[in-house]
Amino acid sequence: MVLLGAGARQADLAAAIAGDDTAKALQLGIEYDPRPPFDCGSPDKAPPELVELAGGALFS
Repeated sequence: MVLLGAGARQADLAAAIAGDDTAKALQLGIEYDPRPPFDCGSPDKAPPELVELAGGALFS
């Protein structure tokens, strides 16, 4: 399955399929931050474990 676009619906779908942590990591990976369903749309707002899950090398 490929999720295209960035938005609350895609994050909700990802959460339903793979769980909240995975949805949060995806949101962080695309840095979706205008009005996110989870408040972790940038590395500065996300806890370290989600930064690592999203691919910590992208943010270092």
